[in-house]
Amino acid sequence: MLPVPVPPWPVLGSLAGGVGAVWLAWTIRQYRGKPGVDWFLLVFAAQALWCFAYGTGLLVTDPLLRKVLEGATWLGIIWTGIAFLGFALEYTGRGEVIRSRLFVGSVGFGLLSTALLVTNPAHGAFWTGFTHDPIFGVATVSYAFGPWAYVVVAVGSVLVASAVFLLVDTLLSYGESRRKPRRSRRG
Repeated sequence: MLPVPVPPWPVLGSLAGGVGAVWLAWTIRQYRGKPGVDWFLLVFAAQALWCFAYGTGLLVTDPLLRKVLEGATWLGIIWTGIAFLGFALEYTGRGEVIRSRLFVGSVGFGLLSTALLVTNPAHGAFWTGFTHDPIFGVATVSYAFGPWAYVVVAVGSVLVASAVFLLVDTLLSYGESRRKPRRSRRG
């Protein structure tokens, strides 16, 4: 009996995530200019980049192209949290914070992280020891996180958690009055 190969479910899942992000962006594009929508489009662009690069990377065995796709994955990771916080701030009526030093600093962090990612071969801030490590029929890689990768994951987590907090706070503060249908004053 021949062994049954494991389907490349990580590839399919990742590419499906990318398609979903593109579909959501396509769906909301008509609302551009409304509070938070432009930032939300950036969230979907970063997520689509992340998902498509990762899913495609799992099919690529060429060492240079695989590193480029891994870098594109990290690029999506870097910018997702920043864009999501921008969305949450603008959507919840806190758009003035986007012009604050703190938020501008988060954009600066994204730019610095992007520069470090592009120049990673010179210093290993994101990863070192990049090797192919295929498993389950996909071209996975192994590497040791560099110190900046940990910083990116930590900062991104804080940005996303902050955005979720703002959205939940807004929902709890204003959501109840918007969810209940108003009763007619007629008889």
